Amino acid sequence: MSGRLENLVWTVSENYETKINLTIFKNEISENYKAAILGICYKYYDMPYVEKFLKAHYKLSANYKDMLTIAELSMENSLIDQLIKNRPGVCDFKCEFENKLFYKYSNSAAHNLGEELEMAYYQVKNKIIPKINNTVKLLLDDILNFKSKDTLELLVFLQSIFNKYFHIYKNLPSTEKVENIIKEVKKKKEMQENGSAHLIVNYLDIAELEKYTIESAEFTSAKYENTKLTIEKNRSLKTTDKNLTASVEKHYGISYMKQSEVEKLEEKICTGVHEKVNLHFTKGEFKNPLSYNEQKAKEIYNENLNLFKEDELNYKRGIKNLSEIIKNSLLKNTEEYEIPSISGNLVAGSVWKSKHTNNSKIFKRNFTDYHGDISVDILLDASASQEERQSEIAIEAYVITEALTELNIKTRVFSFNNYFNYLVIRKFRDYNDSKLKNKEIFKYRASGSNRDGLAIKLLTDLIEKNSQDRKILIILSDGKPNDETNLGLVGIRDFGIKDYVDELALRDTYNNVLITKLKGIDVLGVFTGLEEDLETEKKIYGNDFAYITELKRFHQIVGIFLKSIADKLY
Repeated sequence: MSGRLENLVWTVSENYETKINLTIFKNEISENYKAAILGICYKYYDMPYVEKFLKAHYKLSANYKDMLTIAELSMENSLIDQLIKNRPGVCDFKCEFENKLFYKYSNSAAHNLGEELEMAYYQVKNKIIPKINNTVKLLLDDILNFKSKDTLELLVFLQSIFNKYFHIYKNLPSTEKVENIIKEVKKKKEMQENGSAHLIVNYLDIAELEKYTIESAEFTSAKYENTKLTIEKNRSLKTTDKNLTASVEKHYGISYMKQSEVEKLEEKICTGVHEKVNLHFTKGEFKNPLSYNEQKAKEIYNENLNLFKEDELNYKRGIKNLSEIIKNSLLKNTEEYEIPSISGNLVAGSVWKSKHTNNSKIFKRNFTDYHGDISVDILLDASASQEERQSEIAIEAYVITEALTELNIKTRVFSFNNYFNYLVIRKFRDYNDSKLKNKEIFKYRASGSNRDGLAIKLLTDLIEKNSQDRKILIILSDGKPNDETNLGLVGIRDFGIKDYVDELALRDTYNNVLITKLKGIDVLGVFTGLEEDLETEKKIYGNDFAYITELKRFHQIVGIFLKSIADKLY
């Protein structure tokens, strides 16, 4: 459960690298609604400072737990409207949480000030007049009247509330610590506000810069619009090639391809609008098996796999149905013949082999070669905008791959996303891999931005090198090619790469899809995004395009597409 709640926090915060603390407010969060609230807090507040501020009060008052509740409700009250505006689906979580809360307090009275405040807060939010004493009412009014997304204003407000309603042991050393934390936040805010009236100066370290890139410009372009980013003098960031490569390997795993081969591909593929983009080919293997990103990859794998197992019977039915469609369409011209086997019809003349040699294949059985002359490549958009559909995409890609490999069709699966000046290509399985490799797909993870056109151009080049006559490329994307590399960082070298946005990105992706088709490769674009981006997907893929309103129908749609290819061939 905690893994899923962490993903929800990351999704709402739009920060996929933050180390989430689910226990920042008393007990560990166990509800979707509270995870969403924590996510919006991480998005707007400087949570490390908030956490330090709250922990500094641990020995200052006997009402520490009540203070945590006040802080939690104050932040929720400030951000709930913004959360619902950004994520309307949270309303369902909110309703479910409030129903459970009201049921709890209908059977058990509040035991302390924190619980009394919590009950009264949600009653007021639901237009119910709470039965509380005057002191609690005054405290609740203060909470309801406070609305700010500013960290400094939040901490100053909480300090005033704590001093007003609780006895603070001002002779303890921690009191000075609280004051110092507020001073630090104030200093940071003043530094950010320096500069002209039209210019905001943000101070970033390497972790924050990585966070921005992983979040992707799809989410952050508005946030950083008209913003100039400067690196603190005492935390200088030198974006050397070595540093960037190390950062890519830290987040996505080491490269499996020789550097000389990568450079040849870059020279051939990374041209035009993609000039100076680097390629990184990985299988998701990390230098340090105990690293944070390695552990996170395992968590995501288990989460995706467990979600598959929850409805395994239905998915296996989908695999079987898709296999039948493929067998009866694309694989009409198959060959049947007998092969030696360890079971089947006994070949009397071969019995001696089992006695005098290690050959135990003294039977023959009928074998149908479904291999045909077909290869299928599946390309998964792994940019941050797919994060909410991460598990579903992994499951459906697995279903299709299982159906194809069941028929011995050469199948290869990649995902792609962009990180800094790198296109990251993650390989899950290759043409001749065992079916056991299919489960690697459950390690699919969404982050960063996406240059769809470059990924398609690269895959086309790789597909052309195989020997199959019939080549198929299935691309699962949300129709939002977007990669901004020009972050406007003072003190950091310019990557020299054109921003990949708007009409430029759309036109480039369309051109590369068209070139792929002209080279005899059948292309299917499977759309999994928002309806507002539907027209973009249509422009890119034309008639070879499927709109998926429910990802569980992905295998059915693909089956129809593959059947249409067969109709053209036979």
